[in-house]
Amino acid sequence: DAEELLEKVFREFSISAGDFDFTRYFPAEGLWLLPSRKKSQKPAHPLTLGMLLEAIRDGVWRTAALET
Repeated sequence: DAEELLEKVFREFSISAGDFDFTRYFPAEGLWLLPSRKKSQKPAHPLTLGMLLEAIRDGVWRTAALET
């Protein structure tokens, strides 16, 4: 799954997590029983390969810099 993949990428390329927030890019999936609560979730931000490459180059995840 995405969380395992990203953990491996961060570890393999020695990326410091910085301000990385997994739920920013992959919102919780377990709210199917409460559809009214699911609608109130913030939409997911796109996480791109370009962002990962830049984090690999910098060695740290900096959300504000990567999302510009």
